[in-house]
Amino acid sequence: MSDDDGSGSEWGAPDLFPEDPDQVQGKLQPQLAIDQLPSLPMLFDLEEHQILMMPLEGADGASVSGQVWQSSLIISRAMLHQWPADVIGKGVLELGAGQGFPGILASKMGAKSVTFGDCARASLQGLRVNLRANFSAGEINETSEEPSMAAWEFAAGAGGAADVRIRRHLWEDDMASRNGELPPRHWSNDAWASSPEAAPTLGAGERFDTIIASDVLYFSSQVLPLLASLAYRLTPGGVGILVLPERNSGVFESFLETLPAHNLLLISNVAASLDSKDVHYREKGWLHETSHCRGIRLLRIINQATS
Repeated sequence: MSDDDGSGSEWGAPDLFPEDPDQVQGKLQPQLAIDQLPSLPMLFDLEEHQILMMPLEGADGASVSGQVWQSSLIISRAMLHQWPADVIGKGVLELGAGQGFPGILASKMGAKSVTFGDCARASLQGLRVNLRANFSAGEINETSEEPSMAAWEFAAGAGGAADVRIRRHLWEDDMASRNGELPPRHWSNDAWASSPEAAPTLGAGERFDTIIASDVLYFSSQVLPLLASLAYRLTPGGVGILVLPERNSGVFESFLETLPAHNLLLISNVAASLDSKDVHYREKGWLHETSHCRGIRLLRIINQATS
């Protein structure tokens, strides 16, 4: 896969988040640091917080959602040390959550609520495995009026968020909602997505104090949907914290240049790297990164919209 847009689906990346990793075995390998995923649970220590990442059944080195990316550790350290006030007591949404590492930390830090959003079936089911592992002190929310929703909602237990939930979420839907259009076609709208077993969809108009996202921008076709989602889902004055590896400088620059058109103000844009305390996780083979990365940027943005 090159650094361009891709060209095989509505949004340009059919192989990026495969339903069946065997469909793209080998295609993503040149961009991944290693091609074997850990087969045992991985316990991460971040100050007083412990986060458990579980091996995902069927995931391999070509499975994007089946890996813990080093960007998730970078954003987690930023949440802990630079902007804890953006997390503690806040309603948090993690976009493109994957395995959910930063969102799990947000809950353990004391976020009021944490919503994990993603679109692929494998990602959503993997998230559920990790939330069960990390919030074992709590119980799956069996009080939900909708039985199908109960499997995707958790109580974090003492010291954590009172509300932890998984939601199916397409950035493209947010862009359509802002523009008054019908939802677009999308590769993840398969039979499972409309079945009773699927994760509930993030409600239209639900907004959050803080949005976190790491390693979510690959192609130019994602720029506008991502910006639309940030603008649509942040409350007025809400904060976005993003870690974006620069695979394609044009894509990253386009993202920055288009922020003002969405009433999003860039407050901070700095180079970032893996904390020295976390290097040993990479040496163990627990962390992944793409090899065609020109650098990693840590961004903080504010929604300037008044309503």
